Amino acid sequence: MASTDEFLAFAHELADLARTAIRPLFRARDAIEVKSGKGSRLQLVTDADRAAEARMRDAIGRRFPGHGIVGEEYGSHNPDAEHTWILDPIDGTKAFVAGLPVFGTLVGLLEAGQPTIGIIDQAITGERVWGAPHGAWLNGDQVTTARPADPERMIVAMTEPGMIRTTSGCAAFQRLADQALFVRYGTDCWGYAMLAAGHIDVVVESDIKPWDVLPGAAVIAAAGGIASAWDGRLPGSNGTVLAAGDPALHAAIVDQFPDTDA
Repeated sequence: MASTDEFLAFAHELADLARTAIRPLFRARDAIEVKSGKGSRLQLVTDADRAAEARMRDAIGRRFPGHGIVGEEYGSHNPDAEHTWILDPIDGTKAFVAGLPVFGTLVGLLEAGQPTIGIIDQAITGERVWGAPHGAWLNGDQVTTARPADPERMIVAMTEPGMIRTTSGCAAFQRLADQALFVRYGTDCWGYAMLAAGHIDVVVESDIKPWDVLPGAAVIAAAGGIASAWDGRLPGSNGTVLAAGDPALHAAIVDQFPDTDA
């Protein structure tokens, strides 16, 4: 069986493959497709999404044919395997379509159902954040999450204001926002990346899928933080996530949210 270092090296190879597929298509004005049945928010897919995931899946099949794969564009293969790769070729497709280099490729590895390795990669700027059981790094420099002494200095991130759909969920988020220094929207996967790097304190989201969050959850855990669903289970398991750099802060906030946003 491969070691953690070998799995991490391979995860970097997968992110590199995704870069080669994405870069030539950035700002190419290719046709976009509107997905259906993906939740309440607009969901898009492009040729770059499909090409990047196809390259990564092919590489996994050749290197680790017994491993599982769960990807946004091409579904699941052997998802109950001991080792399962989680792929989101472009997290933030709206940013990609708009020509904004704030999207990211997500690569994660689940071992016995738990996220242990994660990569968040920006194909255009070359920024990369990754995490494994021995720590987290941003562009080669080791990073850790922040521990804010003053809760009123919290920086909170969320991808879109309309992600939370229930009255109770919106009320819980508003209480958090009222206490925070500010809320930053439009972050997609970079909210998780910058939480791991100590620049953001809390990420709250809903209407998400496991591939949106599990790679980032591995990075956050490696940096000293914690990510869970609102009910405390695996992030994304019920479409929700609450992540914090300080585990004590996470415990205090998660109790304020309903178990689901359904």
